[in-house]
Amino acid sequence: MKGKKKVHEGLRNLERGFTKEKELEESLKYEIAKEQDVYKQSGNKKK
Repeated sequence: MKGKKKVHEGLRNLERGFTKEKELEESLKYEIAKEQDVYKQSGNKKK
C-alpha cells in the first residue's frame, strides 16, 4: 500500500505543476496582449 500512496502523491504533484504551468502561460499571454495594446495605442497616436 505504501507504493500506491507514493504514486498518488506523484500524480498530485504533477497536476499541481501542470496547473502552475497553465497559470504562467495565461499570465504571459496577458502580459503580451497588454504590451501589444500599448504598442497599438502609441502607434495610433503618431498617425
